[in-house]
Amino acid sequence: MWSSDGKQVKVSDKVVSFSWQQVVTAFWRRYPNPYSKHVLTEDVVDRKVILSKDGPLLRSVRLLTKTNSIPKWGEKLVPSAQRTVSIIEESLVDPVRKILKTKTRNIGLTKVMYVEETVVYTMQEKHRCLIDRRATVKSDLLGLATALQTFGAERFKHNASKANKGLEYVLNKLYTNESLHVLTPKELLKQTAAEKAQKAKEKVQRAVASNTS
Repeated sequence: MWSSDGKQVKVSDKVVSFSWQQVVTAFWRRYPNPYSKHVLTEDVVDRKVILSKDGPLLRSVRLLTKTNSIPKWGEKLVPSAQRTVSIIEESLVDPVRKILKTKTRNIGLTKVMYVEETVVYTMQEKHRCLIDRRATVKSDLLGLATALQTFGAERFKHNASKANKGLEYVLNKLYTNESLHVLTPKELLKQTAAEKAQKAKEKVQRAVASNTS
């Protein structure tokens, strides 16, 4: 559920001089990078192909673990043992319209601060991609909500800049290594479908084997 209240934050649109396919590939491989030291872990929770009227879509859900510094005045609110936060990242790849949309939200410390980030990657030209990044920052702590939302908004802007730099770092690293094969979104869809078909085949084979034994 994405809340509609809270402090709205919009950072300047970012245009990178890479194709949309290259940006999508770099998105999946963006960790680790020198600008993401606050990202501790990443795991794929779910990934599947969804059929829509416009064609197949690739939906992924990932669980990230992150840590961030907090201001001195907020240290009493969050014990040091609880400053690592779990993040849910949902993404949808539309290879036909060339749109990648992600939604990210924290599932820990939500009463102290709840941040919902939406990022949309769209093709502008053959070798240019537009990144639209915005967020809603919310806090329910009485007496401190405004201060926490302001702090969260400023931190989001700072982290958004680091995220863009990290993505560009990975893009440059990927595409200066000609020996590296990069999956396009269509190839990723095919690979996911093939993996699901193989799992289904293995399941049938196990069922047949158990019935004949």
